[in-house]
Amino acid sequence: MSILCYNLRVYFSREFHRVARYGNNGGILQIMIQLKMHLDRNRRIRRIIGGMLAGAGMAIAFGLHSSPAIAQINQAIVQEIITSEEETEEIGVFIDESPAEVEAIALLKQKIATREASTSLLFSNGAAGRLGPASSVIVGQCVEVQQGLLLASGPANGCTATFEVGVEGTVYVMEVDGAGETQIKVLEGEVKVEPTEIDSETAEAEVAIVTAETSAETVAQDTEETSAEIVIKAGEKITITPDGIFGQVAELLQSDVEGILNGALFQGFSVSLPGTAALQESLENLYPDLDIPPLPGFNLPVTPPRPRPPSPF
Repeated sequence: MSILCYNLRVYFSREFHRVARYGNNGGILQIMIQLKMHLDRNRRIRRIIGGMLAGAGMAIAFGLHSSPAIAQINQAIVQEIITSEEETEEIGVFIDESPAEVEAIALLKQKIATREASTSLLFSNGAAGRLGPASSVIVGQCVEVQQGLLLASGPANGCTATFEVGVEGTVYVMEVDGAGETQIKVLEGEVKVEPTEIDSETAEAEVAIVTAETSAETVAQDTEETSAEIVIKAGEKITITPDGIFGQVAELLQSDVEGILNGALFQGFSVSLPGTAALQESLENLYPDLDIPPLPGFNLPVTPPRPRPPSPF
């Protein structure tokens, strides 16, 4: 009985998570229908889960639209494309494998990818993002980083297959390497990182090892422990393995920040990021000795030219 309930919980949690990520409201109705079918086939668990049905519907109806951590994104506009002097379509930006130009629009679930170029994006909710070379993301309820570098500014939640980054307006960098390891670096504000819901294969493996001696309370406790939320503040970073195992939150060094500001996510762009003033203030407070390069949107003092000594001739 406890195994069956746990299996159903895992399945429907995963499906609700999928719907929330991609904003498919029609999928919600489909999930509710499937849940009713499961309840109709098993009267024993109907009494246990039936009361949860209305609550789940209420949570979805209000949660997806009122939760401040969920940033509603359904499209992205290409604002800038930064390439080398020898600009060709083969090294630029692509939307679902088709070459894209400035002002091209990527819709929900479409992939935006770069090769030997960087690009800036304006999301439908007013947030902005930048992709480094050899990077790709999927436009959705969260911006799913498949590989490479993403700089996000504003209410743009990031995610991968194993975790989600919840924000309420901030500036952070996500980097996914070729092995699937991810680094999150927060430059301004804070983000909340938590694992995504368990997938079907992992669910089957966990259910298979539940024995008669393992209580439902133990399973629920283990699941709760693995879904702990981690807060990462400005000036901090974290590494997450391809399997979704979180490392320790560590200090974001000044050398890390210098590499970001002088790298592909900032250099060459002419359109400033939203919230640049707050970003500059955060960097100046965290790193007093940081030499911020002259970038769009940064209000840097102008150093007057040094007077030259008079010529003796």
